[in-house]
Amino acid sequence: MKTMTLEWFYFDKDGKTCTRCKDSAENIRNVVKKMTMPLKNIKIDIELKEIPLPESEIQKSNTLKINGTDIWTILDDCKYLVTDCPECSSFTEKEMKCPAFNYKGKDSEIISEQMVEEAILSMVASPSAKAKAEAVSQVICDCKDECSGTHQI
Repeated sequence: MKTMTLEWFYFDKDGKTCTRCKDSAENIRNVVKKMTMPLKNIKIDIELKEIPLPESEIQKSNTLKINGTDIWTILDDCKYLVTDCPECSSFTEKEMKCPAFNYKGKDSEIISEQMVEEAILSMVASPSAKAKAEAVSQVICDCKDECSGTHQI
């Protein structure tokens, strides 16, 4: 049986996280719960790893990777954005910007269930989706050694 690994990254400050991360996490958990049995039926186990991040890595928060690939690179109509996050700013007592998305023409601060489902199905239907996503990242990445793995296109 193959394993599909979802890695959910979120900012955690003394056990607190912002609403966008809470809502994204709930959506991701709902999809994992809903898709576990259908994926098992096609011999794929789904594993969710929830990874809390310190303030120094807040730019990686509110992100989901599927088999090591950022969700926004898997989805055809999704762009990575960075927006002000007042809650994270209040937790850290400095202005913070956190990941958000433009998905199918609409800006959103959360990862929707539809985004997660579509990305999972894309990875199941086309293992080459990972190769495509990596190629996209290589084309837009000019960070050299300081690459954070997340980019705005």
